[in-house]
Amino acid sequence: MASKFLIWKILNVILVLPVFVCGKPACRTRFRTEVICVAGTDDYVLQKGLVSDNNQTAAITLKGCRITGVDSDAFKNVYSVQEIDLSQNKISALKTEVFNGMSRLSLLRLSKNLLTSLPRGLFDNLPRLQRLDLSNNKISSLESGIFNNLPELIRLELIGNALLGKDLDPSLFDRNPKMQFLRLSGNNMSHAPDQLFNAFRELRILDLNNCSLTEIPKFVKTPNMKTLERLSLQINKIRRLDDPSLFEKFEKLSSLDLISNEIEYLHEDVFKPLENLKVIDLSFNKIEHIQEKLFQNMPSVQSIDLSNNLIEVVPVNAFRGTRLKKLNLNTNQISYLGNNFLLELRNSATKLSEFNFGDNPFQCACLLDILNEVKSFGVAYNYDKYNGEHEVCVMTSQFTCMRFKAELDSIDMR
Repeated sequence: MASKFLIWKILNVILVLPVFVCGKPACRTRFRTEVICVAGTDDYVLQKGLVSDNNQTAAITLKGCRITGVDSDAFKNVYSVQEIDLSQNKISALKTEVFNGMSRLSLLRLSKNLLTSLPRGLFDNLPRLQRLDLSNNKISSLESGIFNNLPELIRLELIGNALLGKDLDPSLFDRNPKMQFLRLSGNNMSHAPDQLFNAFRELRILDLNNCSLTEIPKFVKTPNMKTLERLSLQINKIRRLDDPSLFEKFEKLSSLDLISNEIEYLHEDVFKPLENLKVIDLSFNKIEHIQEKLFQNMPSVQSIDLSNNLIEVVPVNAFRGTRLKKLNLNTNQISYLGNNFLLELRNSATKLSEFNFGDNPFQCACLLDILNEVKSFGVAYNYDKYNGEHEVCVMTSQFTCMRFKAELDSIDMR
C-alpha cells in the first residue's frame, strides 16, 4: 500500500510540473524540406543556426514568431529554399544582404510587420522571385530601382502601407513586365505618375481600394492595360463616370468594382467598351438615375449590384440584351417597377435567377406584382424580408400600382 501511495505522489508531481518554453522560436522539419517554427516566450532577433545551414530546405515558415530583426547570416547556406514566410512579426528594418544566396526563392512574405522602408539592393539577388507580399507595414517610400532585379515578379502586394503616389518613381515597375497581380489598396495613389504602369504587359488583377482617388487615374488608362481582367476601386471618392471612352482600353475586363464611392452620374455609354464585362458592382454610391441604355446590349453581363443608392426608377430597357442572372436593387428609393418587369426581361433573352429588391418604399400593390412574378418564374429573392414580420410596403388610397411619378403625386400615401 505504501509503495502504491508513493507512486501516486510521484505521478501527481510529474503531472503538475510546469512546461517551460524556450525564449526563441521552436522549429521542426516536415518531409525533410519544410521548416516550420512557432513563437517562443520572448521577442527574438533571427540569428544564424535556427533555420540556416541546410541545403535541403525548400520552405521556411516563421510566421508570428515574435521576430524583431534578422541578422545578415540568418539564412546562410539555404541555397535550395523556394519559400520564406516572415509575416506577422515585429521586423522594423532589414539589412541589404539578408536574402543573398537564395537564387531559387520564388515566394517571400513580409506582411504585417513594422517595416518603414526597404534598403536599395534588398531584392537584387532573387532572380526567380515571383510573389512578394509587403502588405500591412508602414512603408512610406520605395527606393528607385527596388524591384529592378525581379524580372519574374508576377504578384506584388503593397496593401495598407503609407505610400504617396506623388512620390513614386515613374520607372518603379519598368523592369517587371510579367506582373499579373498588383494590390496597392490603402495607399494614397492620387497624383501618381501617368507612366507608372507603362511596362506591364500581362497585368490581370489591379486593386486600388481606398486610394484617395477622385477619378479613374491616368496611370490605369494606358493602352497596355488591355490584359486587365479585374479592376477594384472600392472606397474612393469618384463622383462621375461621364466620359464614354473611359474604359475603352480594357478589352478583357470581366469584373469592375466601384463599391462605396460618391458616384452621382453615369454616362449611358460609359460601360459599352467593356465587351467582356460579367460583374459590375456600383453599390453604396449616390446614383439617382439609371439611363435607358446603361447596360443595354452588353451580352457578357451576368451580375449587376445597384444596392444602397438613391434610385427611384428602374427602366427595364437598361438591361435588355444582357445575360443578367443576378440583379441587386436593395435599399434604394424605388416605389414601383415596370409592368411585367421580369417577363419583359425574359422576352429579351435575359433570365434572372436571383433578384434582390428589399428595403425599398414599394407601394403595396406594386410589391405584390413583383412577388407574384418572382414566384411564377422561380427566381430566388430575399425571402426573409417578406415573411410577414416586417413592414415592407406603403399603402395607397387605392390598391393599384401607380407606375408614373405624376400618378404618385396625385394619390395619398399612408
